[in-house]
Amino acid sequence: MDAIDILIHGIDGKGGVMRWEGGIVNWLYLDNRRVNGVPAPLPTIGAGCATSLQECLTLPFVVGDRPAAIHEIADDFTNIKQAPFDFAADFYQKYTVIRLPDDACIALCRSRAMAFKADLERVFPAFDTWPLTCQAGALDLLYGLGDVKFEATYPLFIGAGHQSPPNFKEMAAQSGSNENDKAYDLRNQARKLLFLQAVNP
Repeated sequence: MDAIDILIHGIDGKGGVMRWEGGIVNWLYLDNRRVNGVPAPLPTIGAGCATSLQECLTLPFVVGDRPAAIHEIADDFTNIKQAPFDFAADFYQKYTVIRLPDDACIALCRSRAMAFKADLERVFPAFDTWPLTCQAGALDLLYGLGDVKFEATYPLFIGAGHQSPPNFKEMAAQSGSNENDKAYDLRNQARKLLFLQAVNP
């Protein structure tokens, strides 16, 4: 098991992106994200992976037992962009005919995590030496942030990570996201515990 496995599946089946993002969703849907309280929905697929039309055209969508045609992917992407906002993912099934198989959804989730890992290795040169749970906690923070500017928003978290050795207790305290939204309470608590495992193994 590596940090990305912990990020995706949690520990002993508890937590992980699969829980926090509501599992795998095989069709495009609009997430219910807001920026400064203003709705900012994005077409999303898999386990909370916001996506673009350009990316969708590279993914192995299917319609029934056959590969989806380019125009079907483009049409469904447009349909989702124009669909009503602030509904659960199941609501959006009726707007799409294309589906992304489970294994492709997991691969997309993993590729997102690899990109976040590269970002963290840039910010924290010693990132690969951290305990796996701490790596997973930092990965989950970035995964949940979306397009929020990590380095500008989390200076205290980053400062604690730059200490020698890293101050994982302080990183736990500074690792919360969307803290005014009750829906994030369990995820924030679970993320803190990932860091605290390095403090109290």
